[in-house]
Amino acid sequence: MRIAKNWGDENSEELEGTGILRKRKRQKKKEEEKKKEEEKKKEEKKKKEEKKKKEEEKMKEEKKKEEEEKKKKEEEEEEEEEEKGEERRKRDLDV
Repeated sequence: MRIAKNWGDENSEELEGTGILRKRKRQKKKEEEKKKEEEKKKEEKKKKEEKKKKEEEKMKEEKKKEEEEKKKKEEEEEEEEEEKGEERRKRDLDV
């Protein structure tokens, strides 16, 4: 059997009996599978990073909310103390 000079010609009848075509198909299939696996890994990595970013954003938002609530509570407490102080002054003046 003769081997074709053009190695890139997959449809060459001269290569069929040598098993080279089958070998090339297997190699291509393996390469395609590798590419698919790499793409899957990249996608999974992206998803994990996005998930991480979302969680970090949620944590930041929760911290902001907690800080705002603390400020509100402190302001309310200050107002209450001022009101109590005013009531005491009034009582002292009345007495």
